Amino acid sequence: MVASMAGLLASFLRARGVLVLGAAGAALFYLDMLDEAVAFVQSYGWFLLLGAGVVLYADHHLGQLLVRWDVARSLQAANDPNRVDILRIEARKARERQQLELEAQSKAHKEAAAVKKKEVRKPASPPRRSEHDDYNPLTGATSTARYKPSGFARPRGG
Repeated sequence: MVASMAGLLASFLRARGVLVLGAAGAALFYLDMLDEAVAFVQSYGWFLLLGAGVVLYADHHLGQLLVRWDVARSLQAANDPNRVDILRIEARKARERQQLELEAQSKAHKEAAAVKKKEVRKPASPPRRSEHDDYNPLTGATSTARYKPSGFARPRGG
């Protein structure tokens, strides 16, 4: 039975031997690289940790510095005299446009009020008399049915 296993293994290696040897070689290469990486971290781990801390600290402070720089630049651009003049001109134009719209609305409102004033209102028709002039809710004399309880009465105690 061992001979048949050797025969199977030998035939497998004959058919795909190059691939198996290549995969085994790659595995050994990457294991060797992994061993070197682990040895490097074991030797210089504290320096790596300290370096990562310094990088994170510097990144945080540089980020804050860049934000302050952007805000200062934005304020400087916002207070630029040329931009302020342009904004004043645009605001004046907008106010003029709003004033024209308001005048047009006021004119239309006045015209509508004048038309309403000229229009003669028809006298209101007298209120219609109801069919039941003699209705008095205190007497109970009505032409409709009175309130009838639903028939379901819950016990209320007592």
